[in-house]
Amino acid sequence: MKTEELIEALAADTRLNPPRMTVRLLAGLVASVVLVALFWSVRPDLPEILSDPLVAAKFVLPLGLALLLILLWPEPGSGRALWPLALPALIAAGLFLGFMPRENLAPAVMGSSWRVCLTSIPFLSLLPGVAIFAALCRTVITHPERAGLKAGLLAGAFGAAIYALHCNEDAPVFYTVWYSLGILICGAVGRFAGRRVLGV
Repeated sequence: MKTEELIEALAADTRLNPPRMTVRLLAGLVASVVLVALFWSVRPDLPEILSDPLVAAKFVLPLGLALLLILLWPEPGSGRALWPLALPALIAAGLFLGFMPRENLAPAVMGSSWRVCLTSIPFLSLLPGVAIFAALCRTVITHPERAGLKAGLLAGAFGAAIYALHCNEDAPVFYTVWYSLGILICGAVGRFAGRRVLGV
């Protein structure tokens, strides 16, 4: 094979196989949901609370982030900045902080389970993250740290939405702050892992 043909083949192989990644990701998501049901418990009032838009946002914000990451994924090697992905959470946090009475702000932000939140989201992101990384390992990754960061953020967003099945902290400032931090932790871990296990 000529050098030019090899380069073209490698470049063509930088895109994920969507069916394969979808199957792996669905398996990881289902496994994480089962873990929540077995070890955390799903809120019994889940159907009722979802009619409240401020509570439903616990699912909408992380799933929206996941959707944006998936839509941006077919850009191998893109230098596109990822910071705009934080805009929905920042806007939501600004609105929530702006309209909340000052005297209730600190208790609402801290809640009673922020430690559980910060440990649960990365844990529940682990299986989806492994599934995403397994799919990435079958492609040629030209920017492993960036791909790892995206994979970590995507797994973290799914982990946050899955954790919301259990979380009974419904204050918007609570889930905006701690869910976002949990997702960022997953992104940092993904970036670190991407540097070591991905790439050509």
